Amino acid sequence: MVPKFVSDVLSAGARYLPPQATNKKLVLEAWDNLVPILKRDWEYYYILETQNHPAKSEKYSIPVPVPPFSKGPPQDLDHGDDFQAALDKGRSVLAAQVQEAPFILRESRQQALDTSAAFAWLAENRVLVKQTDKNLGTVVVPVDWYQEKVIDFLTSGGSYEEISEYAAQEAYARICVDLSRLAGHPCARATPGLAKFLLHKIDENDKEEFAVKIPVFHALPKIHKKQWGIRPIVPCFAAPQGPASMYLSQVLKKLLPQFETILVSSKHLVIEMERVNSTILKTTPFFGEGGNYYLCTGDVVGFYPNIEIQEARRIVSELVYSFFGNLEYGISITEFITKLFSVQQEDLVFKVITADFVTFYKQTNGLSMGLSAAPDIANLYAAYFERRFPHTFMNRCLIYKRYMDDIFCLLRASSRSHAEQLLKEHVKFPGLEVTWDISQQSCVFLDMEITLKKRWPGGEIQYKPYRKPFNNFERLPYITGHPLRMLKAAFKSEVYRIAVLSSTPEIYARELLWLEQLYLSRSYPEKVIYGWCKRFRAQAYSNRLILSSRVEIDKPEEFGVWPLKSLINPVWDSVVVSKVHDAFIDTLALHMQLNPGIVEGFSRRMVASLRRPVNLGDVANAHNKSVIMYPPEADTLLIPEAPSGRGVQTAFGLQPDSDDEQDQDMDITD
Repeated sequence: MVPKFVSDVLSAGARYLPPQATNKKLVLEAWDNLVPILKRDWEYYYILETQNHPAKSEKYSIPVPVPPFSKGPPQDLDHGDDFQAALDKGRSVLAAQVQEAPFILRESRQQALDTSAAFAWLAENRVLVKQTDKNLGTVVVPVDWYQEKVIDFLTSGGSYEEISEYAAQEAYARICVDLSRLAGHPCARATPGLAKFLLHKIDENDKEEFAVKIPVFHALPKIHKKQWGIRPIVPCFAAPQGPASMYLSQVLKKLLPQFETILVSSKHLVIEMERVNSTILKTTPFFGEGGNYYLCTGDVVGFYPNIEIQEARRIVSELVYSFFGNLEYGISITEFITKLFSVQQEDLVFKVITADFVTFYKQTNGLSMGLSAAPDIANLYAAYFERRFPHTFMNRCLIYKRYMDDIFCLLRASSRSHAEQLLKEHVKFPGLEVTWDISQQSCVFLDMEITLKKRWPGGEIQYKPYRKPFNNFERLPYITGHPLRMLKAAFKSEVYRIAVLSSTPEIYARELLWLEQLYLSRSYPEKVIYGWCKRFRAQAYSNRLILSSRVEIDKPEEFGVWPLKSLINPVWDSVVVSKVHDAFIDTLALHMQLNPGIVEGFSRRMVASLRRPVNLGDVANAHNKSVIMYPPEADTLLIPEAPSGRGVQTAFGLQPDSDDEQDQDMDITD
């Protein structure tokens, strides 16, 4: 039994922040950290471009921007007195705003939670604090139970293989070599920033050994199952192949909109159901000679691990060529993207750390977990076959949508058994199994409970928010150190979500009342909650079926935003970043007498990019690592010799490219 003083602390939620004292130094430190980025962008856009450097060739260039990434410090160039004057002006405007910011003493606010006694008890009893699958809240589990579930998951099913540390080093050496080859491909070299992006997680040096970041396996308990299990998590954002997967994801996302069966969000399904309500169902009886309507929900069992990789590679290659094939070098781009698929997919090796041992595992089947492109590949894999479903079946579907491994279908059939037969006969994906729930009354799909109702002369689909069992409904408490505007934005987003998921005003009113009571139970003042609800409720429901129109600016990665990176702190409430931006740009244009075109081309939007300080979830993660006894630098793997040159190839006996082969790679044409 967990003592009350422990559960009271954990009930604050993983996102709880202790109150923050005003720290005016953070703002100017953020500006000083931004200055090197401003200098580097000025070098790229103005200094180097005006020194008569030849323009980069468009040959082989992929029309998909590279994600932003750290490109290192600026070159040692003379940026000029005028540019320095603009930097000084921006800093002075920022300093003036900070000077006027009021001090908020932490002592005058609610005191932070004392977590020491709670985590001392958890450590003494070897109990882990974990977040749960499906975002159901915080749970505590014995470390022995957790480790047993992890080992059982990895050793059953045949999707993972235990390997030695040497085999892990060899795998990552191979990845580094493959990435180096890929960065030399004409498409990588012609696409602005791509070659450097693919390699920026590899430390280029001439040391006898070099370090790479290796994913460390962990898991989330599945408490919504009758028998608790775990959901595997393998974070690969820092791994060497992470950038390759991230760029592949950027490319594949361009392909997704062409598939109508892919569901983007619950809101898109609501819009589709309202379309059916206002057309077909309005005058069509649910029961009669034309057949009955059935709510069918499907679950693709083990989606990622059971996808056939060779087939997925072929499908991605085919779809990429159909998208880029009209370009002059479409074949070369397709070949490059296919290689990108292989490099990011093969050799997913991760570390498993328990209190008893540290070992390495390799995924042997299915899509690699934790990589950015995995959801996009899985989506395209299923959509490719959905496009080939027979027209006779799709004509029976008033709605057919799939959100990753969850399928929703409103199907016309003569009986329940007929509906089941149609689904099993026509909804097929190679290597995958789909389980179905079929009902004429109601079903649960994603975060909605959907019901079929008779409404003369036809019928309609009604829906309302669904709350999963065992959800403890964690919300940020009012005593958290988050700014009030963030608490307000979180409440507003929930009001808008409830509006979308409520098919009638009556359902909406009931759900809002439930939401108000939930926040009041988290010690929010009544006046605050009722005021927020009154402000948002009418507009949220009137706009609930309107999709936000976001204008995509197709600029290369060099033209993103200028971030003032800092911590969440009350001082930022007094900073107007747009005024700082305007002061910097206007001073630069005035001093250098730049025309508006140059100013517009160089300028980016300046934003305050605030990360959170240490929260309760971070404290829990540190506690878990101490209980499991994580070694220092647990996510680091040392590999003999550096990736530069061919040292890493010879270290593991990898076959180096001949000069002829490298020259041949540079002559790819279609």
